[in-house]
Amino acid sequence: KSVVISGDTDFVSGTVVAESLTVTSTNDVTVTDIGEKDAGEGVVLSGAAAKGDIDVSTGGAATTGTITLITGEGADTLTLNEDAVHNVQSGDGIDTYTITDVKAKSVINGEGGADIFTVDDDDTVYTVAGGAGDDLFDLIVADASTLKVKVDGGDGTADAIKVNGDYTSATSLDLKN
Repeated sequence: KSVVISGDTDFVSGTVVAESLTVTSTNDVTVTDIGEKDAGEGVVLSGAAAKGDIDVSTGGAATTGTITLITGEGADTLTLNEDAVHNVQSGDGIDTYTITDVKAKSVINGEGGADIFTVDDDDTVYTVAGGAGDDLFDLIVADASTLKVKVDGGDGTADAIKVNGDYTSATSLDLKN
């Protein structure tokens, strides 16, 4: 049902299928894939108390419910590649997000830190929010005029947006700050 990872040792696992995964470790934790135990019930990774880096991916274990990922203050790496609703709340670390497949109504909140968002899923309506810190949003899109991702730079004073590797194209997007 539930898995708890605690202590002061680095932890590396393959696929974790559970109702919840709680991380309180002071060291780094890597989860190759996280998925729900029961279809439609979703899964929660609760790592707000974690001090080390959390590296987690979604996309191998089929999930039809909501995937909720809450990370702590480490420099976390999140790869979102599952056709499911994702709700992400990260701590104050400098986090890296790769978003290739999420469902509509997903919300990815970077919170504090100079986060890096690489967005390669431009045909779904969802929100990517940088929060405090100077964030980089790298949008990989076929046609910027049809972009459906909502980008909220948050409280950073020097957020940057690239469209297909070009900083100058960002002026044509409807941005929220």
